Amino acid sequence: MATGMAAETQMGPPTTTAVPLGTGLEAGSLQVFGLAPPGAGSPSLELGACPHSQRVYMALEERGLPFVITGIDEQSMPSWLTEINKNAEIPALRDGDEYVFGADDILSHVNDRYPEQSSAFLVPEAQLQQIETITSALVETFMKWMESKSKDSPVRTEYEDAVVELNKHLEKNGPYLCGTSPTDADFKVAPLLHHARVTLLNVMDFELPKKYAAVHKYIALMEGRASFQKYNQPDELIVSSWQRKFGMQAQTA
Repeated sequence: MATGMAAETQMGPPTTTAVPLGTGLEAGSLQVFGLAPPGAGSPSLELGACPHSQRVYMALEERGLPFVITGIDEQSMPSWLTEINKNAEIPALRDGDEYVFGADDILSHVNDRYPEQSSAFLVPEAQLQQIETITSALVETFMKWMESKSKDSPVRTEYEDAVVELNKHLEKNGPYLCGTSPTDADFKVAPLLHHARVTLLNVMDFELPKKYAAVHKYIALMEGRASFQKYNQPDELIVSSWQRKFGMQAQTA
């Protein structure tokens, strides 16, 4: 399997446009509609803190597929987007004149439409269910803990149990989720894990224990990749986005 993009590769800033691409474009003219910060308006040149949008950016970047990004403020969804899909989900992808909504469906479309560029990043069928179970546990326990608004919530133990399972998986299969090189599973998990780690540290005073060495190695590898760094957002934007989602203040008792 190919190793994908080298972590030390230097990249410029994301290519953004506030103007929707013209009509009648051929397939391969890729435009990603990613989450913009609240109040930025739509369309926007600003990128918000969204792990699902970052997943799509990383997957396309690692495949070497050129694309532009247009920020969409969910508080002011543009009518030209909701007319295409009244329940338009962000992120969305425009490939020529075809629109795809939601990160999962976007990745399925990319894998089908661009098989040569995608082959190195496909998740082995035998590992799909296990990785999905681990990912779901991490996300669900993080959300439950944030919903509790309590640093001492018993969900803290549930979240750490989910981290234990991730650590066990990486010890056996790592250093990446599926072996020695990153796949689409990593482009999904790494932004989610980063958002949870940064938010829980700042809101719940929870620092990932050093004993989970495989997880820490994984974080260093994924967050060291140029594709991650190019589309990552500052910690304060990540934290504020989750505080806003759960109606929390800057500090939680």
